[in-house]
Amino acid sequence: MKQLAMMGGSFNPPHLGHIHAAKAAAESLNLDKVLFIPSKIPPHKGLPKGTPEPEVRFELTKLAVAEEERFEVSDIELMREGYSYTAVTARILYDLYPGYKLWLILGTDMLETFAMWYKPHEIVKYMSLAVVGRKNNDDEILMSCAENLRKTLGAEVEIIDTEAFEVSSTQIRELLCKGKTDEAGRFLPAKVKEYILRERLYIIHD
Repeated sequence: MKQLAMMGGSFNPPHLGHIHAAKAAAESLNLDKVLFIPSKIPPHKGLPKGTPEPEVRFELTKLAVAEEERFEVSDIELMREGYSYTAVTARILYDLYPGYKLWLILGTDMLETFAMWYKPHEIVKYMSLAVVGRKNNDDEILMSCAENLRKTLGAEVEIIDTEAFEVSSTQIRELLCKGKTDEAGRFLPAKVKEYILRERLYIIHD
């Protein structure tokens, strides 16, 4: 059976941590494809001031994964109106990829809040959860969260053990806003950095 994983998020901007997590999941689960799906309107958090338009974040994500053969970018959440709910996307992917085993790649922080997402029972009906750990995370809490989702939602949860890549899009945006482009660039794919600098993204003018 072929296997596909979804990696969702605002990708604001996409960075090497996203690529690292996707690679870890792809190798551990022997995935045929990882589909990066930028959200139009994230339901769990507001987009900060200076966020590029969804179409720009989509282009940045395409640049970020361009050199990875198994990685693709989809605009299915950009084409929908309203919040970009994973439960809706999961059903769409289930219909688009019949016969595939579907996975949702999560960070440990997202696993801890997963039960509070929009219709989590719908998500796990169509997808299994692949959790990529982060450094300094409490393993006992992680295992407890995973077991709770197995019991309450019937979720299949796989913990991906990998070396952590400690960076966030928030940190990168802050560096770029302060003009620390070289420091921010250490965490960005080269083509993403070039695009951001060329278009002067994430520079906030009050």
